[in-house]
Amino acid sequence: MNVELSSNGTAYIRYSMADSVDNVYVGGDDSSDVIVDIDAAGSVVGIELLNVSAEDDIASARAFAGDRGLPFPHDIAAAIHNLFVA
Repeated sequence: MNVELSSNGTAYIRYSMADSVDNVYVGGDDSSDVIVDIDAAGSVVGIELLNVSAEDDIASARAFAGDRGLPFPHDIAAAIHNLFVA
């Protein structure tokens, strides 16, 4: 697992370097701020959080990962607040 944080409040939790061929919105609603990238084999490439300050989005992403046996960062919201941009 690799966590890519952005100073604009987004995060990408990467599980694979495979190419993404599909996107799934967590909760099934295309207005969701949690988007999952899927590869050709149907495996999770990564989970994108569009707002790491939204606790419900973090909980949804964590549950999605947990339901699939994937690790998830312990405190991603704190990590984004400690990000320094050069």
